[in-house]
Amino acid sequence: MLVFKDGVWYKGYLYSKRLKSNVWSKPKIKLRRVENSKVLKIVDYLNSANLWSMNRDSLNIHERRNKDGSIEKLSVYDLDNDRFEIFDKNRFVIIESYAPEYFLEELPENKILEHFIKVRDWFTVNYEAL
Repeated sequence: MLVFKDGVWYKGYLYSKRLKSNVWSKPKIKLRRVENSKVLKIVDYLNSANLWSMNRDSLNIHERRNKDGSIEKLSVYDLDNDRFEIFDKNRFVIIESYAPEYFLEELPENKILEHFIKVRDWFTVNYEAL
């Protein structure tokens, strides 16, 4: 997670510990200050890649139309859901896709999904480098 507070950027994560047989501690947030210019590079990229305006329905198309006009629904279980969230006191936006690699392989014509994966991969590399 990236947090902007009082003019300073922080890299953080949310964690909880298992205390005993399926009982978890209250979630905690751990933050570490990071260089503003590095975070702004990430934010600028996400904005220029139009991440926040991606159509969520298009990111989660899980069916294809066959030549005979029938529709084939695709499903897969127990894979990752990739999710970006942005929020402040005025808005909350979620951009997410379930099993994007699987569905792109099955539906290669879904260019927005291909773009989402590229943005996610770029973000991951640059976020880890913070």
